[in-house]
Amino acid sequence: MRIAISSLSGCGNTTVSRLVAEGLKLHFINYTFRNLAVDLKVPFEKIQTESKTTPKYDYDVDRRQVALIEKTKNCVVGSRLSVWLDDDRIKNKIGVKSPAFDLKVWIYAPLNERAKRISKREKKTFARVLEETLYRDEENEQRYLSLYGINVARFARAVDLTVNTERFSAEQTAELIIACAQKIKTNTKAKK
Repeated sequence: MRIAISSLSGCGNTTVSRLVAEGLKLHFINYTFRNLAVDLKVPFEKIQTESKTTPKYDYDVDRRQVALIEKTKNCVVGSRLSVWLDDDRIKNKIGVKSPAFDLKVWIYAPLNERAKRISKREKKTFARVLEETLYRDEENEQRYLSLYGINVARFARAVDLTVNTERFSAEQTAELIIACAQKIKTNTKAKK
């Protein structure tokens, strides 16, 4: 089984994705600019800065992420764009076969909740994080529109399940996703 989980920053994507992978005994994939920086032996800050003017790093991250997915049939992929990785718009840009997912999930939380979580995690003031999060959301929305023609604000057409993580803990969110994945697995077996 392959599961894709996406969200905006501060929704708990990495934690939830890891918990789902552990709960279902699946491989966890979360390949980011930080991983790319290590693999390329380039400072993370350089990739972060240059990615604002060139798409090569975004394409490389997505290409490498797809390669990791293709190496395993059973995984949970947690990233901003994972629910779109099977979209032809991404495939056409990165030039590799798109993976198929059995379950695609969008997790979200209101802006203030996300900023509160990031503020606590990064030990910054709420006001500063709120401003940074708004900026980051706008920047990412424009980036993905420019790179792939994908509007992350219109996630509903891309996913099977949406969960508000303000209403559920990371563990409860993972439990909901696991229950959904198990139901899909049962339904798939019943059809055969």
